[in-house]
Amino acid sequence: MYYQQPGLVHGKYLLDFAAQYCDTKYEINIQFPYILCVYSGVKEKIAAQEIRRKEIESNMLSALRKIGNEIDNPDSGWKQMSSEDERRFLITSQGTGPVIQDGNEVTIRVRYPGKDGKPEKFDELKTFLVTKADTGFRGLRQGSSLIIACNGEKKLLEFVEILLVTKLKP
Repeated sequence: MYYQQPGLVHGKYLLDFAAQYCDTKYEINIQFPYILCVYSGVKEKIAAQEIRRKEIESNMLSALRKIGNEIDNPDSGWKQMSSEDERRFLITSQGTGPVIQDGNEVTIRVRYPGKDGKPEKFDELKTFLVTKADTGFRGLRQGSSLIIACNGEKKLLEFVEILLVTKLKP
């Protein structure tokens, strides 16, 4: 098959054409602005973005599987946060601020992993009062950073920074 690119010469279009119509088992001769190759019939066109998206998705799933395996290992450092939804946490850096106790108001920044390969998608600030029923953050220090993982059906993963611990006056 002989193909000559009409109009403006652009290498990307020639390569795309070759990928879609040329048989890769045989030599493909690209001399801008034409291609000489063995015709293979029209192949399904796969966008590079789609391949990258699948790769990112696969990496994310394998990371979650790895965390799932680590969570059940007592030596890995993950600690139980809540038994209701199987939430556990791993401290990535220990803060030096005040320790969270019952009755403290705590402000945290939560970052969720992005689906487009970025480490975080967006920040969300949350402020809540620590009560006796809330075992999750009690004992942690202001300035600490941690990963919270839910090993339940949702496979949740959050990155948390403890920004402020306020001791409320009675």
